[in-house]
Amino acid sequence: MTHGTSVYESTRPGLLSVNQVATLLGVSRPSIYRMVRRGELRPYRVGERLRFDPMEIEALLEASRGSAA
Repeated sequence: MTHGTSVYESTRPGLLSVNQVATLLGVSRPSIYRMVRRGELRPYRVGERLRFDPMEIEALLEASRGSAA
């Protein structure tokens, strides 16, 4: 581990913004907020902002792939 870098920083990917998640999923920002209200997405709150774990977004995409058939 280098000076000034925590284990957390080196192993955890950055959190995604609402705009980034909307782009990844190909939906609008209001759709992301609806998905949060319905419990389909679980955000972290950073101040007043919502942030999302990229691994959870990937899991959501994989789950939707299986149910699209």
